[in-house]
Amino acid sequence: MTLVAIVLIGCAHPVTLTNFNTGESLNGEFNTGTREITVTMRNGEVLTGKYSAASNSSVTFGTVYAGGGGFAGGTAINSGGASQAYAILKSQSSSLMMEVIVTYGSNNNGFGEARTNDGRVYKVQF
Repeated sequence: MTLVAIVLIGCAHPVTLTNFNTGESLNGEFNTGTREITVTMRNGEVLTGKYSAASNSSVTFGTVYAGGGGFAGGTAINSGGASQAYAILKSQSSSLMMEVIVTYGSNNNGFGEARTNDGRVYKVQF
């Protein structure tokens, strides 16, 4: 009997969160395979959660006919539109939560904002 295992491997990307009022920076990562975000708070507490993403890409095909037997055709493809992602991260050791909302491009670089349920607000870059 042969056992076959399939492992879902994604790319982990670093993310930086900066509190614009205090200058405090937090580090984390998001994984495009598991769709998980992890952020480590300054006190070492780890927040994790899954993100949901929505894309703004489109594909358009068109044909133009001109008088006198002329013909013209064209195709427009926009596959690199900005996308949005949303996540709620939770701590396993306390009631701390973080809401993350970001906009990103096809190269997985982006920016956004995150806020905790105790009122801290961070700018997000990745």
